Amino acid sequence: MTDKDREDFLNKVFDYCLKYGLTDFPAVVVGLSGGPDSVCLLTVLDEFKKTGRISSDIVAAHVNHNLRPGDCDDDEAFVKAFCEKLGIRCFVRSCDVAKTAEELGISVEEAGRRVRYSYFREVMESLDTEGAVIATAHHADDLTETMMMNLFRGSGLDGMTAMRPLNDGIIRPLLCAGKEEIREFLDASGISYVTDKTNFEDIGTRNIWRNKILPFIGSNISRDPADALLAAHKLLTSDSDYINTAVDEAYGEALKTIGSFKAVGSSVRDLHEAVFTRVIRRLWKETFGNMTDFEAVNMREASDLILREDQEGFVTVDMPFGRKLWRFADLSGFIEEGETGDLACALAGNAGYITSGEPVDMELCEGFTGKIPGTSYIIKYTAVENADDLAYNIHSWICPADMPSLAGKNLHLRNDSGDLRFAKAGGTGSKLLKDVLADRKVPRPARRSVLAVTSGEDVLWLPGAGHATGFVDSLSRERFLEEGYKGRYLKVEIVPEE
Repeated sequence: MTDKDREDFLNKVFDYCLKYGLTDFPAVVVGLSGGPDSVCLLTVLDEFKKTGRISSDIVAAHVNHNLRPGDCDDDEAFVKAFCEKLGIRCFVRSCDVAKTAEELGISVEEAGRRVRYSYFREVMESLDTEGAVIATAHHADDLTETMMMNLFRGSGLDGMTAMRPLNDGIIRPLLCAGKEEIREFLDASGISYVTDKTNFEDIGTRNIWRNKILPFIGSNISRDPADALLAAHKLLTSDSDYINTAVDEAYGEALKTIGSFKAVGSSVRDLHEAVFTRVIRRLWKETFGNMTDFEAVNMREASDLILREDQEGFVTVDMPFGRKLWRFADLSGFIEEGETGDLACALAGNAGYITSGEPVDMELCEGFTGKIPGTSYIIKYTAVENADDLAYNIHSWICPADMPSLAGKNLHLRNDSGDLRFAKAGGTGSKLLKDVLADRKVPRPARRSVLAVTSGEDVLWLPGAGHATGFVDSLSRERFLEEGYKGRYLKVEIVPEE
């Protein structure tokens, strides 16, 4: 490669970066293994920085996998020296990838990938720079290998087009270049690099595709398989982009927020399967941060529950690593292990009930004000002398001071009151509160958390649902005052904490 060829290579990569918007990031974390691809990437970005083509803060991150005793330590030493020579900050972590693979029950190859990206993101977050990205040295040959690997794993369109110039906060500036171009650039620049001898061994899925299958295909067809796959990738990417436009619209229409939880509504049932499955995958990704561990069998289980027409009540289906898919009425979403109770309370809150995950039994007397444990609410219990001064909010209840059920008693605000009876004003008969909540489709895990105002063995007021006596709005007040009451009133008010 001549000096002109070297300059042409730099221009080719820079033009590619301009085309796909890879030049405008305030900080870039380069994944640096010490091999030719990552050394080339760091060299190219450093030259762009020094020649004023980009202004990004460039740092490097290296993970010592400790899989090749001695060699891994040599690679780490090389990376540190190389970064020092360029004047680039270098972050290094040493870890036992083999142990991680064993603990997670996954391949060493997959464990290494997870550890690397986890560390790269950790370094990126440590920079505390909004808009920072990770840069990896994937090149055109990696793209073709990934396409074939994903094809034979049964991946669909998304799997075939997963490797892009920019996605999920990762940029790939070298996708426009092949492996040989990269090596020629380094040789012409007089830049050394380390060689991972295991890349030449038929160990691991990628190595087998790289060293055996793709060369065999190339020797038996009239076209370089890499050229054919790159052409196919371009076409498939265009199709994928078109579908994802529809997914964006469908997801935006279906997305619901229940407290801190994300869910999709009933509109997903009318979507074409190609859009529906992508909406569900996006929900998984936005809930957990990545697509790791959500496989075809999980999609089938999710579809069965979400699309079921006769589903009633609150149900969950187990997902990988303790996660769960849940459905309640027309809402569906994903939660982490241990979040079922919090979600159920959020769903109850969405229906107007107030809940607390902590035990609550607060004795109320005139003039009382206090924070309700486990919530962001304050409860106030005050006297109102003049009926003309009465005012309401969404969570207020007013009763006559001489109400028989208050005689000699203080009110209590409490949860876990399902065994007390509730008789809604204007109704006939009474029911146990737990039966009332069941009838009203309150999710079972939230029923013991629902707050109620009680007196003795009776529920007098169920915030967000109804009252047994007194009144909660202008209409119930009008009906109450028809009885001619002229005395003092007591008002229980639940308001957000300031």
